[in-house]
Amino acid sequence: IGSQAADLRALIEALELDRPVVVGSGAGGAITTELAHRWPDLVRGVVLSEPALFGLDPSAAETIFGAIRRPVEEAMQHGGPREAIEAFLGVVCAGLWERLDDGRREGYRDNGEVLMPTLEAVGSTLTLDDVAAITVPACVVAGGDSLPVGRSLTQLIARTLPDVRYVELEGASHATYVDAPEGFARAVSAFAGEVAGAVPSA
Repeated sequence: IGSQAADLRALIEALELDRPVVVGSGAGGAITTELAHRWPDLVRGVVLSEPALFGLDPSAAETIFGAIRRPVEEAMQHGGPREAIEAFLGVVCAGLWERLDDGRREGYRDNGEVLMPTLEAVGSTLTLDDVAAITVPACVVAGGDSLPVGRSLTQLIARTLPDVRYVELEGASHATYVDAPEGFARAVSAFAGEVAGAVPSA
């Protein structure tokens, strides 16, 4: 997570972006949180959709990984990464696969190769004190129909961040931006508009 946050910083600098609002979901949310903690002056704000900051609550991590481990491993043995991604989404995003059209399903399958390395990657080392010290404005998004343990972790993060707006999207699972795209877009747009005139912290 730390090295990917450094990559994200390098990308923002290479593109010469002027303090963008960065949006991240799941592992991407953990990377974005790390970015905000380490380089707060680089961004204007962050949108964190159910960020996978399992180090903040090891019991939540064990619950979630315990639920996905067996179906993902069995799918890997049976059909490789393309089936593993379907099994993974079946647990963390209940009902999502059935709602996707064939094109969207293929997009997920094509990215199946990154699933196992992502699950096995070194997680964020941020502590609750680190999160509480983040000065960057944040919008934290949760899915109303997400796994209870994932939603409770997201709520913990929202309670800990000092400058935060919390949005819960009804009818959405972990993939909030897929399940409730209009609501997600409104939340991002409203937040980006709010922080557009913000000045960097000293």
